[in-house]
Amino acid sequence: MATKLRGEGVNVTLEELGLADPLALMLGNLVFRLRIQCANIWNSLKRTLYRGISRTNSVSNSSITRNTGKSPRSTLPSSSQSSPLPLVSVRNSQAGIQNSKDFILVCSKDDKWLTTWKDLEVSKILSDQELFNILRREYYFRKGRLKRLLSLKALCSIVFVKVCRDIHVCHEVRWFTDNNKFALREQHEADCIQPDQLPPLSEQHYDFHERIPGHIPPIGSDFLMHRFSDPCKCRNNTLCLKQFPKRVGQAPVLGQAPDMFTGWGIYLKDGWSGEKLCIWSFGLFVFSLIFGIVWSTTHKAAIQDAFAIASYILGALASGLGSFQVMLNLI
Repeated sequence: MATKLRGEGVNVTLEELGLADPLALMLGNLVFRLRIQCANIWNSLKRTLYRGISRTNSVSNSSITRNTGKSPRSTLPSSSQSSPLPLVSVRNSQAGIQNSKDFILVCSKDDKWLTTWKDLEVSKILSDQELFNILRREYYFRKGRLKRLLSLKALCSIVFVKVCRDIHVCHEVRWFTDNNKFALREQHEADCIQPDQLPPLSEQHYDFHERIPGHIPPIGSDFLMHRFSDPCKCRNNTLCLKQFPKRVGQAPVLGQAPDMFTGWGIYLKDGWSGEKLCIWSFGLFVFSLIFGIVWSTTHKAAIQDAFAIASYILGALASGLGSFQVMLNLI
């Protein structure tokens, strides 16, 4: 009927005839399903966030109770002093891995050619869950939100390393001062990173439990990544906390014995993330697909013309994402 009326010179629409455009119906159903999916994802994220906050509060409350009830640094009982402990070495006749000040050396890449280190205090940490929560917080704080969002790299492995440490004093501009003067800032640089290394027996200022004597590394990278990705699965386990080499007694002083410029710790190594590559590729493809459909319907253009423009936009976005990798010094 619509064709007959148009042949007679009458301008009519499908809505006036009580009919619906199938392309409009398809787009409407697609938008409706996308809204439902976004709502489900948002609800799942909120449930996960609330669950993580409740678990963190419960762990902190239990830690406070243990600290107030009894100090975690207790001396060895008389029955255990007669038998050797499964420690590489025993310092100051203290049990376990906790002393007055314990530090774990953590290294990560901050720039294309720069790897930095930090001594992370773990004296008050009682479980692997607390340890990996602090490692996650430190790692994500160093990367920043912009790099985490636009970068196609992510943490891919955690390895035990021996590093040569140095402190480089550089200049930076303090923009929030009155005169925008230059200020000095210490930059902790790591060099000569040797993977799969543990402190030898001669290094009495380091302490760790030897899980398997003579086995290096004591814990595989996949196992560490599993716990880093979801610290809640660790619960009250202390396996990783015991295996990490710790500088005991005090923070290391560079250039002074026994530390000098050498340290042992862990290296948070970045690499290309297959998940991020798939997410960004799928996101750009869906965006170009929706753009082509909307352009062809709103501008009454041919489908091939609309998708030619969409293909150009897809290529431009992909090139822009790659340019951001170079600008952020992530390649």
